[in-house]
Amino acid sequence: MQKMIGLAAIVMLALFCGFELYHQLGMVHATQKNGFGCICHGFTPDDSVKVWISGPDSLVAGQQGLYEVHVARRLSIAAGFNVASYHGSLGVVDTVGTQLMTESPGVDSLELTHKFPPRPANGRDTISWAFSYTAPTSVGLIDTLYSAGNSVDLDITPDGDHWNFGQNFLVRVVAASSVTNSEPANDCRLLQNYPNPFNPSTTIRYEIPVEGKVELKVFDATGREVRTLVNERKSSGMYEVVFGHDVTKNLASGVYLYRLAVVPAAALQNKTYLKAMKMLLVK
Repeated sequence: MQKMIGLAAIVMLALFCGFELYHQLGMVHATQKNGFGCICHGFTPDDSVKVWISGPDSLVAGQQGLYEVHVARRLSIAAGFNVASYHGSLGVVDTVGTQLMTESPGVDSLELTHKFPPRPANGRDTISWAFSYTAPTSVGLIDTLYSAGNSVDLDITPDGDHWNFGQNFLVRVVAASSVTNSEPANDCRLLQNYPNPFNPSTTIRYEIPVEGKVELKVFDATGREVRTLVNERKSSGMYEVVFGHDVTKNLASGVYLYRLAVVPAAALQNKTYLKAMKMLLVK
């Protein structure tokens, strides 16, 4: 009897989820904005799954920013997510491995989800995806980014799967005149490389909100520089660069540091903003 009830529950979930499936790629309508969560993986949220969004908490009206959604659970095997915006526009950034999709594929929208299948954890407890968010043009508005994430065991059935809603992330939309000359450089962002650990190559993403001289370098654990990936003047925007096999083939397994240095064009002589993160090469 219990097996029959379990089978009936799976069938009901499959039928319900089928209505929400877009092009057999991923799910939308799962956040607290417009959905009931990742109920294909269980009927109730589970606090063992932590979901959160990171990124700028304020943007100039109409400005695009770089954000990440994170799904964490101890000993996770794979994960997926759904992010929705109330006013602004979301866009695809993370196209490495598991690709993001919009509700209308190829078009920025108010909602994003991972592409099927879920992204493998590869030994990590936290799995992250990058995405872009463009603020609406209404100055003074406080927009909301909603999220939901699931941690799954890839056995097709809901047994062993867990999900939770993320805390709503608020973005304040401000006028350009309210941002001082020194503030934008503080919003330089350097994201965790993906994949990580990696072999033979990995992608590094960063965002600079002002024009300036940009250097992106990789160092080994002793501080020795192993490669300069970027060394040029760039306009504001989001960028990505591949740290590839042409270099890593000659490197040993271990921890490496990648460092972003930005010198704003308006202050080329006396200001440098640094960000650094670690990555792991495994052979």
